Amino acid sequence: VPVQHEADPRPETTDFGVLTTASKAGDPLAAFLVQHGISKRVIVLSVNSAYVPMLENLLCSIRALWGQDNPKATALQTPSGVKVMVAAQDADVCAKVNPFNLPCFLDKSMAPVQPGQAAKYGSQGFMTTTHNKLKAIANVLRLGLDVVLVDSDIVLVRDPFENFSPHCDVQFQQNSPGVEMRWTSKDQVNTGLYHAKANPRTLRYFERVAYERASKFDDQEDV
Repeated sequence: VPVQHEADPRPETTDFGVLTTASKAGDPLAAFLVQHGISKRVIVLSVNSAYVPMLENLLCSIRALWGQDNPKATALQTPSGVKVMVAAQDADVCAKVNPFNLPCFLDKSMAPVQPGQAAKYGSQGFMTTTHNKLKAIANVLRLGLDVVLVDSDIVLVRDPFENFSPHCDVQFQQNSPGVEMRWTSKDQVNTGLYHAKANPRTLRYFERVAYERASKFDDQEDV
């Protein structure tokens, strides 16, 4: 679903090739991406430690899908070279995913949430945890990389890149196609898996929902 946006004062030709410059300037995320050879596009898994058991299932499915069954492989990536990284919402996440040899970045811009609250659907802790995912996307987009976000409760059985169009700023799934339910409209997007291109419009959109709105709702309602 292309993003509906206001006119952006920044030109479409804005140069987003800032990764190396930002790294040299001391940006910790940029330095992390350079260190792990991540550029242009990345698959981001943003999780609180409460969701690591589900994340392990997702990682197993990714390795099986793209023929990387060895858990000690140095990099988890698609056949076209798109790498996978974890945007950790707390320090325990990186320790728990260490056996998978995944690049794991502890993002200090995210609001900390106790695992017990993060896993309690509908709680403020749950809302904050899902809202943190939007920050993870905005932070990567700001450095000029296209982002694919995949929730930890997903298992991939087919390559999602086959369905991404180069002509859309952001592509979401529909949450309940053609179905009107009490808690969601038939037009609501599903934020479990989506693709966002790094351009001025998309960056501004995610900056708004991630940093300019309070996390009173989950990311799906915010988006």
